[in-house]
Amino acid sequence: MSKQLNIVIIEDERKAALDLEAQLYALDGSIKILTILDSVSGATEWLRRSEQPDLIFMDIHLGDGSCFEIFQQVNITSPVVFCTAYDEYALEAFKLNGIGYIVKPIEGAELSRVLLKYRQLEKHYLPTPQALQQLAVQVRPPVYKSSYLIPYRSRLIPVPVDQIACIYVRNEQAFVVTVGQEYSMNKTLEQLQAELDPVNFYRANRQYLVSFKHIKEIS
Repeated sequence: MSKQLNIVIIEDERKAALDLEAQLYALDGSIKILTILDSVSGATEWLRRSEQPDLIFMDIHLGDGSCFEIFQQVNITSPVVFCTAYDEYALEAFKLNGIGYIVKPIEGAELSRVLLKYRQLEKHYLPTPQALQQLAVQVRPPVYKSSYLIPYRSRLIPVPVDQIACIYVRNEQAFVVTVGQEYSMNKTLEQLQAELDPVNFYRANRQYLVSFKHIKEIS
């Protein structure tokens, strides 16, 4: 089942607006008409204070001006189907957000065509749930280590990260240095660097990771 398609109609002729509404409902059961607006001023006000719809059907000639004036006052990001009794504005319409240009009287076949076009564009440009899930994983804040369990004399010693002064490599073996103690670890310096918050640790050179907290002075 298609997701709900939220539509706004901007049309100053009441009968034409209601006819368009009825045709849209008859063509696609997932459509919801959010509102019918009949003027440049009314459309501008509504679009400024409301979330943009999925699709707008817009008459070009309105009672208080041209629909193109709306674009001068509001940043419209929704795709638009322009409806008019004339075809002279087609080029201007497609310079804006136009995905369709219907010459009145509006026929069902033309409406079906623009709705199909919208659905095809939607598949290509709107993220799927799987894509959104992948994006959420990508933007999720990284989780850094707060402590390590380090093998030491046949037991595991918990070492909080904030007690680590530095980590260095000698003969391809990593060593964790705390105040008064040193432990070996079976990880590379690169692995340890990836696990530690870069706000608290920095790579001094190829051999050392250093804790900012434990730096007393730099000479």
